[in-house]
This record gives sequence, structure tokens and C-alpha cells, in this order.
Amino acid sequence: MATHAYTNIIPISDYVALINEVAYWKKQYQALQAELLHSKSAVNDCLPVKDQGVVRNLPTQEIVMLEANGNYTIFHLVDGHKIISSKTLKVWIDTIHSLSNHFKRVHRSFFINTHHVIAHQSGQRVIQLTGNVEVQIARRNKFNLYVKDDPAEIKINQPYF
Repeated sequence: MATHAYTNIIPISDYVALINEVAYWKKQYQALQAELLHSKSAVNDCLPVKDQGVVRNLPTQEIVMLEANGNYTIFHLVDGHKIISSKTLKVWIDTIHSLSNHFKRVHRSFFINTHHVIAHQSGQRVIQLTGNVEVQIARRNKFNLYVKDDPAEIKINQPYF
């Protein structure tokens, strides 16, 4: 007596539904990967700064400027708050350059975010920033402001020595 092994035959409609479900989950996976990549880049745009014993991750967009004060650095934020750091301005400049290219050093003591430039008075060598903060430009710096839609077009040329 021969026994025949019967295999279950799956209807074609189930097969099509399975293919559609695989395609759906593939799209979900790709969307989650893109979201994860975006969230990583958002975290990478943050600067870890110690404020009164607590490390805060400051988004670079919230920083108006950094001001040198001896061996300390004062962060001026969009909301008007100031954070004092025990690191020198040079240390912060090196750190910020790896995160954002929208910061420029206009003076020995000032490192500004060009997204927050409101006005430029070339005769008096003064830049006005968000929050009515005024910053002196060094005599040797030429501050060229190209009036365009993108404030990142602000360029600072330093003379050749």
C-alpha cells in the first residue's frame, strides 16, 4: 500500500497577500531607518555643555555666540540665558567646527553664529545679533555681508600676514 504525501496547496490570493505584507514591512523598516538616521544627525548637532553641574545638550541653532572671558567661555543663548564654561574659547571652536560651519570668529574674544546676525555696521565695525547683542569686529577682519536669503552667506576674510 503506497502512501502519498500530500502537500498543502496555498491559494494564490494568500500568496499575493503575503507579498503585499512583506512590501509593507519593508517600507516600514526603511522609514524607521530614515527616522533613526535623522534623529542621530539631530543629536550630533548638539553640544554637550556643563551648566551648574548638569550636562546640557545645546542645539547649535540655540547658540547666538560664544564670548571669551580669560580661561572661561560664556555661551549666549537665543532665550537670553548665559552659560559659563570652564573651557577656553579655542577648545569650543575646535569642537563646534566639527558640528557646524555656521560659526565664525570675528574677534579674538567672539565666536558668532551667522544665523543670528541681524545687522552689520561696517563703519563702526559692529555686528548686531539676536537679542540685541552687539559684537565688535576686529580691525584686521573684513566682514563681508552678502545680502541673500541665506544668512550662511556671511563670510569673514582674514588678512594675509
